[in-house]
Amino acid sequence: METKQEDHPGLPAELELLVQEAEARWSGSFLVERRTFVAYLTARLDPGAEAAARLRSHAADLYLACGCMLRIPEAVKIFEAMLGIEVAATLHHMHLQPSAIDDLCQMTREKLLVGGVGRGPRIVEYTGRGTLRGWTRVVLTRTALNALRDQKREVPLEEALLDHPAADSYDPELSCLRDRFGVALDRALEGAIRSLTADERLLLRQRFVDGVTAEQLAILHRKHRITMVRRINGILRALRARTQALLASEVGCGHSTAVSIVNMAVGQAHLSIRRYLESHD
Repeated sequence: METKQEDHPGLPAELELLVQEAEARWSGSFLVERRTFVAYLTARLDPGAEAAARLRSHAADLYLACGCMLRIPEAVKIFEAMLGIEVAATLHHMHLQPSAIDDLCQMTREKLLVGGVGRGPRIVEYTGRGTLRGWTRVVLTRTALNALRDQKREVPLEEALLDHPAADSYDPELSCLRDRFGVALDRALEGAIRSLTADERLLLRQRFVDGVTAEQLAILHRKHRITMVRRINGILRALRARTQALLASEVGCGHSTAVSIVNMAVGQAHLSIRRYLESHD
């Protein structure tokens, strides 16, 4: 909903002063067309007396964010330098390898300045409620924690539904279930794989049949390495869940039973994405 200037009594004069101050702050580096910045600033105002006070504190940060949204090279360069400082200050206590820190910096940059599938750059979500530096630190921290969580999942997920039998996982009762529902289980996996998009099947084939690493896939598909790992993991999670759902539907068993059957088949290497993809090349 568009914010009207008349909703904020006395704001236009205050707004003009703040715009001038923001322009003066960055005049030696870059310039945003005044009408564009006024619209950008006004759209991020909350009704109430505190709006002008908040603007007074963070108008210059909003000006920089606006310049980044417009992809003005000088503004982007300034923001990237600030991001580099925040990376060093925020991540030092996590004891990460330099390569991991570089990955997180690049991933945060893409999230804030470029955006992703179906989502624009996150920088437009900054509303001046705090400093741009502090807001960036929050985004960076969340990105780092999500990446660390996904990194812990990477190995188990890449082994899921492949050819790696788990040691000491044999259970006679579950083995009987596998013998009983084996054909249905194979059909469930086939149906789950067929439900994937062509791009998703291609990505799995490249990763698990052709042996292309996540780093190589990232280069090939022009994505960040962490983004590619998360995408592969997401496909595997969806594939496993779909296999379980199809199995439960076909044989009329409960969800927990279907999960047990799939887990047992994975553990004993009876269920394999790799073999299916190889046989359907």
